[in-house]
Amino acid sequence: MKNKIFTVSNILSLSRIALLLPLMIVLFATQWQHRRVYAIIIVVIGMVTDSLDGYFARKFNEVSELGKVIDPLADKICVAVIVVVLAMLGDIPVWYVCVVLARDLLIFIGGLYVKRKKNIVLASMMSGKVAVVFIALTLTFALLGNPFFARAVQLFLWISIGAMAFSMYVYTRRFVSVLRQGREE
Repeated sequence: MKNKIFTVSNILSLSRIALLLPLMIVLFATQWQHRRVYAIIIVVIGMVTDSLDGYFARKFNEVSELGKVIDPLADKICVAVIVVVLAMLGDIPVWYVCVVLARDLLIFIGGLYVKRKKNIVLASMMSGKVAVVFIALTLTFALLGNPFFARAVQLFLWISIGAMAFSMYVYTRRFVSVLRQGREE
């Protein structure tokens, strides 16, 4: 299955990127009273497709080199767009955007480096997935834009920072190990 492109899991990964246009339109181009609710629905659909793509990849034996790239890339693109939008709306601090983008950029560059040096495509790790869950919770509460949820935004913001720091540690250890040994543990 390594070379198959059009699989259910890959299409689900790509659909997350396709959801960004409606999200941007809902948040910026409309004045709908409940536009944030629609935005959250779009984000939740993206989170569900993220869960389903991995499930289908394993269930139907569709794990592919392309899938190992587009799944985390779709996550990174979606998170980047949403954090930038929320910062522009004043719902999250700019420094948080910088932390999220820097982490994702470093992981992406590290993965490209390992691919170039060792011809290995590294799959996402559980610590990274956990960090993304906490980032998603932070963004979801921030999307609500309701002062009632301000404490939840702050709580998940700091939990996600801790999860991102831990995932960076785990990813860095794996990158170094793979570069030394030439294979994934």
